[in-house]
Amino acid sequence: MELGDVARDLYRADPGEFVRRRDARAAEAKERGEDRLARAIRKLRKPTTAAWAVDLLATDRDSPLERLSELGDRMRGAQRELDAERLRALTDERSRLLAELTEAAARRAADAGHPLGDAAREQVENTFTAALSDPDSARSVLAGTLDKPLEYSGFGIDELAAEAIRRGESERSERPVRRRGKRRARGGTEATGSPPRRSTPAPSSTGRDEAAGRRDREAADRLEAAEQEVRRIDDERGEARRRRDELRAELAEVEQRLAELDEDATAAERLRDRARRAVDRG
Repeated sequence: MELGDVARDLYRADPGEFVRRRDARAAEAKERGEDRLARAIRKLRKPTTAAWAVDLLATDRDSPLERLSELGDRMRGAQRELDAERLRALTDERSRLLAELTEAAARRAADAGHPLGDAAREQVENTFTAALSDPDSARSVLAGTLDKPLEYSGFGIDELAAEAIRRGESERSERPVRRRGKRRARGGTEATGSPPRRSTPAPSSTGRDEAAGRRDREAADRLEAAEQEVRRIDDERGEARRRRDELRAELAEVEQRLAELDEDATAAERLRDRARRAVDRG
C-alpha cells in the first residue's frame, strides 16, 4: 500500500468521514508492521470543502482537468514570445476553462451531498487559476490530494498577458511613425543629392501629442497595476479571514469533543472506582 493511493482514497471520500477513515487506515498499516506509513497517514489533514471538491474532480476520468496543464504550457509559451494575438485567444480559452472546471467541481460536490457555497466556489476557481499559472500547483491539483485551496500570488498569467498585449499594441502603433520618418529621409536625399542636415527640428504638435499619449498610457498602466495589486491583497485577506473562520469552527468542534470525552472519562472512572470497591469488599 502506497501513501499516495491511501491519500487519494481518503481525499475523495466524504469529508465528514475523513478522520475516522484516516485513523482506520493508519491502524491497518500499523497492524501490518508498516509503522512509517502509519505515521504518514496520521499526518494527513482533513480537507476543506473547496479542496475536497477539487479532489473529487481530479479522480473523475471524464473531467476536463487534463486540459489544465496543456493550456498553462501554451499560455506560458505565448508569454515568452510576447505574442499578443495568441494571448488574447488563450486568455478567452482560459476564462471558459476556469468556468467549466468550477462548475464541474461544484456539480460533483453537490452530487456527493455537499453543495458549495459562494465562498467555496470562489476558492475552487482560485485553485484552478493557480494551477493554470504555476506548473507545481497544476501537479498538486491533478494528484487529487489537496487539503486546502490554492492561491497564486506571483507574477502570473493575467499580468504577463496584459503586459505582452500592451507591448504588442505599442510596437504596432509606433511602426508607422518610424516608416514615415524613413520615407521622408530617403525623399530628401533623392531630391537634393546631399545628406540630411543634422540640425534638430523643433518638436511638432504631432510629436507633442504622441509624447502626451505615451505618458497617458504609462500612467494608465501604472494605475492598472496598482489596482491589480489591491485586488490581489484583498483576495488574500479574504482567504485568510475564511481560513481563520474555518479554523475557529474546527477548534469549536474539537473543544466540544474534548468536553464530551472529559464527561465520558469521569463516568468511566466512577464505574472503575465502584468495581474496585466491590472487589475490595469481596
